[in-house]
Amino acid sequence: MEKLVRWVLIGSLLSTTVPVLAESPVLISPTPTPVVKPQNRAVNISIGSMGGMLDGAALRAVRQVVGYGIASGAVDTFTVYSPKAGAIPKEGGLTACANAGFSATQGKFNTFIQDLRTIKTKSGSFYNVTPAINCPIEGQVACTLELKICPDGTGVGRTGPFCEFQPCPVSPK
Repeated sequence: MEKLVRWVLIGSLLSTTVPVLAESPVLISPTPTPVVKPQNRAVNISIGSMGGMLDGAALRAVRQVVGYGIASGAVDTFTVYSPKAGAIPKEGGLTACANAGFSATQGKFNTFIQDLRTIKTKSGSFYNVTPAINCPIEGQVACTLELKICPDGTGVGRTGPFCEFQPCPVSPK
């Protein structure tokens, strides 16, 4: 009899608490959406002098590291913005950008950037290595997405280096 009373008490206790546990709201904290930062797949490089002679050894080292980066596949495209074709000023210098190779891993490209950062210049010269998402494309212009309504009812957008509206189509008379 004593066992029966225990089982009845345990059963009644469980019958009242289990539904409460089953119906109580379970707070599941939502997992925050991971913020995916764009990876730096380019690096801007500039080296020059502040009025005197350029540190030639540092410039040669930059060229050597970039050449190795291209040969190893870490760099796919190397664009030189300055100096342009023609005479190089007495001070020399270089402004350029290197894009990561298509098959280069992020680690391989980061190693290339670290190699560039090991180069030190002499006093009177400056040297900057700045990672970027992409290299800027020279001469590329982004125009606003505006529409001009022509007399015949068609619309034309902006285009060209000065973002001018395209001419309206000429209607046959």
